Amino acid sequence: YLSEQERMTVKKEIFELVEKLKKQGVSFSKEYLGAKSEYAEANIQFKNARQKLLTYGLKERDIEKISKENIEQFMRFDVVSPVDGIVLEKHISIGEFVKDDKDTMTIANLDNVWINLNVFQDDVPFIKEGTIVDITSRNSKSTHQYRVAYSAPVVNETTRTALARVVAKNTDNIWRPGEFIQGRVEKSKKAYQKIIPKSAVQTIKGKKIVFVEDSEHAGTFFPKEVILGDSNEIYYEVKNGLKNGETIVSEGSFVLKAQASKAELNDGHNH
Repeated sequence: YLSEQERMTVKKEIFELVEKLKKQGVSFSKEYLGAKSEYAEANIQFKNARQKLLTYGLKERDIEKISKENIEQFMRFDVVSPVDGIVLEKHISIGEFVKDDKDTMTIANLDNVWINLNVFQDDVPFIKEGTIVDITSRNSKSTHQYRVAYSAPVVNETTRTALARVVAKNTDNIWRPGEFIQGRVEKSKKAYQKIIPKSAVQTIKGKKIVFVEDSEHAGTFFPKEVILGDSNEIYYEVKNGLKNGETIVSEGSFVLKAQASKAELNDGHNH
């Protein structure tokens, strides 16, 4: 910067002198134009050097203070990050020679983070921009709700999944980059008249069976066929086969199934 400044100052003095001589008729237009061109080029190079200092993080007030007399103060250089954030990695040590193409530190602003969700191709139609997602970390039982900010238009050929991205506020450092998370999306809402636990349903001879308590004999249960509808991970919808108020076996129904199968086998043997 100082070199370009000095060069520009000298070229300016030469140009002003030639300009003065031209007005006096001493110099020719060729010398005048040459001096003018060299001064303009030197001025451009000086401005470029100044712009580099601004790019490196110096302020205007710092540049104005630079001179040959106080150059020593700039032997110590403050490395200024272009963003506020946290130092994640440091790649520099005391006494190390640093080239201008080396990364000295890795700094990230974690106030907002991207949460990337891998969506199975069968579920892609349900995930769009604006879709509400419940996000849970494996390290925490708390659930946070966000909206999908970006849904990729393509499916990965290897994993057969598509990317859905959520932008989450992270001022409390809830999310840590690199950790595994789980996202849940509600596909649809529907009110059901009757639902029962999946654990209550057994299959006997290809039919869906529920063990119902005999209203006239407490503690006695008999198998009853049911017609099932929609389901999730926990429940079945019951379309037909059960009446309101009937008591069913929701846990351990497989024991009754085994007993029923054994009784049926014994009956067949007796015959």
